[in-house]
Amino acid sequence: MEENKENISEMEILAEENAKNICIEKSQKKSDGFPTYLAGVLTGVTLIVAIVFGVNMYKFFNGSNEYNPTGSGGSVGDELDFESIVNKEGLLLELLDRYYYYDVDVDKLEESIFDSILLATGDKYAAYYTPEEYKEMLEAEKGEYCGIGVAVQQNMETMEIVAIQPYENAPGAKAGMKPGDIFIAVDGRDIRGMELDAAVALIKGEEGTEVKVTVLRDGEEIELTMVREIIEIETVDYEMIEDVLYVYIDSFEEKTPGQFKKAIEFGKENNMTGIIFDLRSNPGGLLPSVVSMLDMLIDDGLLVYVEDKNGNRADYRTEDEESVNLPMVCLVNQYSASGAELFSGTLQDYGLAKVVGVTTYGKGVVQTLRPLTDGSALKFTTYKYFTGGGSDIDGKGVVPDVEVPLNEDAVVDGYVVREKDDQYKAAWDTLKEMK
Repeated sequence: MEENKENISEMEILAEENAKNICIEKSQKKSDGFPTYLAGVLTGVTLIVAIVFGVNMYKFFNGSNEYNPTGSGGSVGDELDFESIVNKEGLLLELLDRYYYYDVDVDKLEESIFDSILLATGDKYAAYYTPEEYKEMLEAEKGEYCGIGVAVQQNMETMEIVAIQPYENAPGAKAGMKPGDIFIAVDGRDIRGMELDAAVALIKGEEGTEVKVTVLRDGEEIELTMVREIIEIETVDYEMIEDVLYVYIDSFEEKTPGQFKKAIEFGKENNMTGIIFDLRSNPGGLLPSVVSMLDMLIDDGLLVYVEDKNGNRADYRTEDEESVNLPMVCLVNQYSASGAELFSGTLQDYGLAKVVGVTTYGKGVVQTLRPLTDGSALKFTTYKYFTGGGSDIDGKGVVPDVEVPLNEDAVVDGYVVREKDDQYKAAWDTLKEMK
C-alpha cells in the first residue's frame, strides 16, 4: 500500500445526513468574515461551492484506466454473485431491446443503472459520474473553472439548491444574486428536484457565454442574466492583525499549499508572534495538500495515516524539518469537515494548537474514484483516515478545547460579521492566554 501514497487524496462531497454539496472558491472578503448558513433555510454541511463540479479524490486504478472490481482491499467477488447479477441485467436489457414499445434513452439508462447500484450500497458518498462530469471534476480540482462564482448547497430532503455566497466581483454577484436565493431554473429549464451535479453542469459553460438563472427570493421569482467567466480559485486568505497572522483556509486544493506557504512566509517577514487558522465551513479537500501544509508546521512526526478494510495502513510523516514554534489556534465549526478536521485535529494532538468553536462535522473516510475506459468514473468509500495522534474522527469530529457557539446576531445577510463574532473573539482570547 505504501507505493500508492502519492495517489491518495480525499473525495469531499459531504452530507450532514441530508445535504449534498460541491466545491470551492475564494472566501468572503476579510472585513465580512466567513460564509454561513441562513437560519431556517439551510440544514446541511457547506462545501463552499462556486458553481463548479469540483471533487477531491483518491485516484486508484492499478496503473490503468480500466475498471478493476477487486481493487486492493480484497475481492468482493467472493461475497457477491456478480455473474448472476450481470446475467440477469443482460437478459433485462435484451428483453427491452426486443420488445419494449417505446424508445430508450441509452445514455440515461446507463447512468441510472450505475446510480442504482451505488445507491444500493448505502454509501452516501458513492456516485457515478458521466464523462462530462468527471472532466469537470478534474478541471475544478486544479483550481479554476468557468462559471458564475456562487457558492451553493443542496438540501437532500427538499432538493433545493441554494446560493450560499455570491463571490465579490464574480458574475453572480454582479448580476445581483444574494445568499439564500433558491435556484429554480437555468435558461428556462426547471431544475427543481434535479441533482446538484446536473444543475451545475447546466450553469457552467464556455467563457463569455450568457446564462439566465431564475431564483426564488422571499417567494418572488427573479431572473438574473450573467456572462460566464474563468474564475481562479483562491483558497487561502491572510492578513496581519497587530502581531498575529490570521489565515482563513477555504479548502484544501491542489494550489492551497503554495498559497499557504506564502501566508506563513508573510507572517515570518512581519515578525508574527502567533497564528489563528480559521477553518470554519472548510469542507476538506485533497489529502496531499493537508499533509503538505501540516509538514510546514510540524518538524517531526506522523501527520496522518489511512487504513483499508483489511487493516492495511499507509503513514504520512514529515519530510522536512520546517516548523512554526509559535502559539496557534484553529477556529472550527460544525461545518469544518474531513481535511479541516485532520489539520486541526493533528495540531491539537501534538499540543501545537488549541481548537476553538464547536465540534466539527466528523467525516473520516476516503473515497476511491475509478476512471472507466469511456471517460466516466465511479466513486465509493474505501479507506478510513486518522489524525497524527491516532484520533478517529469519523462520526465524532474534533472536540474543541474551548467551546464557543456562534452568536445569532453575528449573522448579517448570510455572512458572519467579524466585529460581532464571539467565536473569533474567543480565538483571540485563547491565543493571548497561550503567549
